[in-house]
Amino acid sequence: MSILKRTLILAGCVAALGLGTATLMAGRGAGGGGGFGGGAGFNPQAQLDTYRQAMAVTDDAEWTAISAAITKVTTARAAAMGGFGGRGGRGGRGGRGGAGGAPAAAPAATPLTDAIAALQKTLDDKAPTADIKAAIAKVEGIKKTNQTAYEQAQDDLRKLLKAPQEGYLVTQGVL
Repeated sequence: MSILKRTLILAGCVAALGLGTATLMAGRGAGGGGGFGGGAGFNPQAQLDTYRQAMAVTDDAEWTAISAAITKVTTARAAAMGGFGGRGGRGGRGGRGGAGGAPAAAPAATPLTDAIAALQKTLDDKAPTADIKAAIAKVEGIKKTNQTAYEQAQDDLRKLLKAPQEGYLVTQGVL
């Protein structure tokens, strides 16, 4: 078999694998990797119920504390990732389009998205270097604060869990 044929077959396999992975991730929601993905039709209460059953939490008071901590972790993760899957800002040139080229719903404004928009404005306006560096520092500071809050939320959740429960949430991508 020629090298060209082998290369084409390999490229086809890689493309098929990539499409399969993208389809699988789309089915799990935008966040992928467990947690609260936020995809279409996603029901966070159903996800929490699944976690409760899998972790065998029967005490309602215990579950109230754990579920609140899980929600805090997933909210903090979204903030740490910019609120939309770790893209850290905008959808790129031309924005993000949904089906048929229709614009996707705009994500809710957060301090991070506002700071990124302000940075983009300084770039678009060809602002002085000092202004650009100040805008970059603001974005980086917010990212660091959000990451710290995310790590603290994870630590707080871990304090409420037994080892098997913690292990389960690690496998689900919550921790």
